[in-house]
Amino acid sequence: MFGVACKNSVEFYVSSSADAVGLFLVNFQTGHCERVLSNGSESLKQVHGICSKSDGKVVLVDRGANKIKEFDVVYKQVTNLAGSGHTESRDGCDLTASFSQPTGVCCEKDSHSIFVVDSSSGRLRLITSVQALIKYLQNLWLFLSAFNLTGTKTRLSYDETVTRVQQCYAFHEEASLKVQGIKGSTSQTQGPDGTLSATTLNSVKMILEGLSRLKTKVMELNPNFIQHVDVESLLTLFVENFFSSMRGGNTDTPMMLDFCLRFPRCINELLKRVTGTSYRYFTNPVASYYLQPTLGDVDVNFCDLAKLPKPSSGCLTKKQLNELRQWTQQYGRSVRQNTTRNFSTKDKPGTLPLNLYESAPPEQHSVS
Repeated sequence: MFGVACKNSVEFYVSSSADAVGLFLVNFQTGHCERVLSNGSESLKQVHGICSKSDGKVVLVDRGANKIKEFDVVYKQVTNLAGSGHTESRDGCDLTASFSQPTGVCCEKDSHSIFVVDSSSGRLRLITSVQALIKYLQNLWLFLSAFNLTGTKTRLSYDETVTRVQQCYAFHEEASLKVQGIKGSTSQTQGPDGTLSATTLNSVKMILEGLSRLKTKVMELNPNFIQHVDVESLLTLFVENFFSSMRGGNTDTPMMLDFCLRFPRCINELLKRVTGTSYRYFTNPVASYYLQPTLGDVDVNFCDLAKLPKPSSGCLTKKQLNELRQWTQQYGRSVRQNTTRNFSTKDKPGTLPLNLYESAPPEQHSVS
């Protein structure tokens, strides 16, 4: 015998992988033993571990077929839950996932999740529904579409952007609270718990609060301007660009007075870039965005500057291409920058799911 699973208070299932046996239903009170499935049949090659689900069905390991199957005791039907039949350890859907040597199986209470022991690869495999993942991806799409990052050309209003960010934050906050209830703990949840890390969740909350504060300020100054606010101008690229402009200057250790003097100029330049006709601010016949070149104390016209000659047409040789590639590998790599965001949420999203820390899959060894 390899597996035992209770059906009710007086009956239980027993499995045996011998050729002439299979899955049996035993009654405690009467001592009656009935074989409900036979090994070597079309629906079952060789049964091993078994377990009972809350709906009365029996999940069993078919070692002969390298599959996980489900037996409906009412209709006497066997269906495949997972496994392609190939002897390998591979994750995937019900038809592409494979097992090396499945032996034990266990069902989670009041859930459709099933744990499988894959002895050869030394892994504990999980069979579960992807509905939770689909719902997570839908909420992730809501967050990205709020800032027009999904490739769609439809421009959302400011209120629609706030609503979508609120829905995304409410979903993840509810998920964290449910996990806390299941664990019976009030500590913050992290990636291994199946939720967003507390650091990332706080970042989403910070974005939502920032959007709310911005709307309040704009409504106080000019309520009609809220419909012209472009949410793409609130992305990290613009924020980091503004910070770099504020940090620019000849002072190594700027004081608050220096920041106050730079603030109007930086705001003015950023407003030029996010307007619908920004080209008018950078190219016009009266003035130029670029500083007037000088030669000592004499101003030089742009038309008098030396012009680079147009390169003649031609192709690079293989030697030149190899030298460029070699130079790129040696000197062309970007330098890692450490900013304030590097030490907050950009590069430190918190504890990640456990599978992201796995260096390499374990070697497979058959267990006799």
